[in-house]
Amino acid sequence: MFQLDFSLSPLFIPLFAAVAAAAAWWMYHNTPVEMPTSVRRALSVLRFLTIFVVLILILEPLITKINEEKIPPTVLVLQDGSQSMVAHRDSAKVKNEHPQRLKEFNEKLSSGGVNTLAYLFGSSLQGLVSPDSITYKFSSTNIAGALEEGLFKAGNQNLTAVVLISDGISNAGPSPLYSAENTGLPVYTVMVGDTHESKDLLVESVLHNELSYLNTITPVRAVVKSVGNAARQAEVRLKKGGKILQTKNVVFNGPKAYADFEIKLEQTGLQAYEIEINAVADEINYRNNAQLFFVKVLETRLKIALFAAAPHPDVGALTRTFVTDDRVEITSFIRRDDNGFYKPVPQDLSGFDMFILHQFPSHAGDKTVMDAIVAQWEKKQTPMLHFVGGQYKPGVHPRQSELIALSTERYLNFSSEAQIVFKPEYRFHSTYRFKDEKAFVRLMENGPPMFRNDSEWKPRLGTTVYANAKIKGIPLDYPLLAFQETGAYKNITFIAENIWRLRMQCHLETGDFSLFDEWITNMLQWLTTRADNRRFKVFPSKPFFQGDENVVMKGQAYDETYKPLDGVEIKTTVTASDGKKTDYYLNELSPGNYGLDMNVFAEGVYRYEATGTKNGIKVGFDQGEFSVGKSSMEFAQLKADVNLLKQIAQRTGGKYFEAAQLSEVAADILAQPLVKPLIEYRKSTSGFRRFLWPILLILLLLSAEWIARKRYGLI
Repeated sequence: MFQLDFSLSPLFIPLFAAVAAAAAWWMYHNTPVEMPTSVRRALSVLRFLTIFVVLILILEPLITKINEEKIPPTVLVLQDGSQSMVAHRDSAKVKNEHPQRLKEFNEKLSSGGVNTLAYLFGSSLQGLVSPDSITYKFSSTNIAGALEEGLFKAGNQNLTAVVLISDGISNAGPSPLYSAENTGLPVYTVMVGDTHESKDLLVESVLHNELSYLNTITPVRAVVKSVGNAARQAEVRLKKGGKILQTKNVVFNGPKAYADFEIKLEQTGLQAYEIEINAVADEINYRNNAQLFFVKVLETRLKIALFAAAPHPDVGALTRTFVTDDRVEITSFIRRDDNGFYKPVPQDLSGFDMFILHQFPSHAGDKTVMDAIVAQWEKKQTPMLHFVGGQYKPGVHPRQSELIALSTERYLNFSSEAQIVFKPEYRFHSTYRFKDEKAFVRLMENGPPMFRNDSEWKPRLGTTVYANAKIKGIPLDYPLLAFQETGAYKNITFIAENIWRLRMQCHLETGDFSLFDEWITNMLQWLTTRADNRRFKVFPSKPFFQGDENVVMKGQAYDETYKPLDGVEIKTTVTASDGKKTDYYLNELSPGNYGLDMNVFAEGVYRYEATGTKNGIKVGFDQGEFSVGKSSMEFAQLKADVNLLKQIAQRTGGKYFEAAQLSEVAADILAQPLVKPLIEYRKSTSGFRRFLWPILLILLLLSAEWIARKRYGLI
């Protein structure tokens, strides 16, 4: 359908017609040569049309074209491709019969004018080409994620319904009920699975520390489950490299039993262990009788030396905070009196990775200790955490002021009660990471006051103030908390003492100390994390991969000025636990950035060495390790969750069906009144300037008139 409009008023058209007619009449009402009347009239018409078309173009005519487009209805089909779908007695039936049923379902919808958009899902979503291409490989099931991502991918379709084909076992992501309700569409659920509870003895989970230290003992708890009264007792084995390290016998007084082990860690790096249980008669599935787990073994803990001017509740609060972190080993040196400390301070402090100075130095005799601290600072740029309070004494060491983030020209030995007020930009700092940010801010800014030194403190080079003081309820521009980073040196400075009050308030409000401890631990991590300034590095996208995940390696290369280096050939040699080596070459993704999807690896620990060369010249070398585990999550529950599928259907206005009724799903969808094509009208407007034919018409009219005039001697 077409529609003609004008940019200017169409009331000019009669005027233009009159002008064109007058011009044509004036041109041909009295010609100097004799010609037939019909020819004179024809020439007048040609001249009239030429002038009229030219004048009409002045009005800028617009042609509006309206197209009607029918968008057929589409049904989103989500097919569960997780391992639990075929981990039961009817697995052969599912593999052989279900693809044919799904094919007939698609054909029935297609014959009714309905399109299908099919995806296979588990831990992620991928396109399903045909029912014959269904594979059951995913080691976890995220129904909520499948609904949300599937709906996003089908965003521009005339989506009328969702068909979810699954056993209802959702072991990853949030509850799918909320995601299903948010689709705004009826969700038809089709149960494919086993509704009977079969006998099964399995390792449900392994509780352990993912990070530990060399020559320490780490606890491991295996949770063993007996389904369908499979066994009254079980033998649980702890293995490493196929060798049995320990064996425990457990008795089931309920559905679960626990076996506790202790492992002495004697090797650094990523260590693989396995929990294994014995099989029982009539057990359908043996895949969940063993579970691999990994422990990252570090050579040493982070060693911190805490120096305090005197015994103080703050020291106890800090010590208790760090005691909860297994990565930290803290040693306290507290001044007893003018003659010395409770614990002798070693002359060599090179064994410590960080210093905490609480109102230290406070005594002229502290210069010897400060000499050792400054020596380590000069040598290793050892990070520091300062608490400047009433006992702090400036000028004990000539370089003392260089160690803290804030400085003062005139030190006053007076303090005022103050509360902390964070600046808005602190929210973007790496130390501002909490499970409950609102509770943290409420705790800190409304908590009991600390004592702030009244000197006029100013930030030094490389310092950012992230919190000021609020005194008697009035926020002031008085620095309270500052972070300094100059080169490789980092320090955090509190112009305050009595932070123990905040820790106690934390327990009073929340029931534990976790918010306060998390804050202090975050600052510790920032202080001790050194910037990775290597010009060549290769690393896995994550340290631990599930059995169905592709291992992805990434690489970066820079020149001496840290500009991205392109054209680097990065050869990565991956060594499996059995010693087998495989070479891979990373692809250049962008200047300086490289990567490679190395597909799925068998479970185990892998080590890699990467070498980068450009034009035959070595650019750099890197090495590391990663692990691949085979998750038993899909085998922890094999009984189909019919209730979940029924709830999804009920809450969304859909219906619940079983596998054999798949053709009935198609019939029910086709019977719905809303399952019909969507008619859209698309309007497009364009001016005559975009078309060549008005010019051609004018030229044609002028040419016809010129030929006639020439024939009768008017030219």
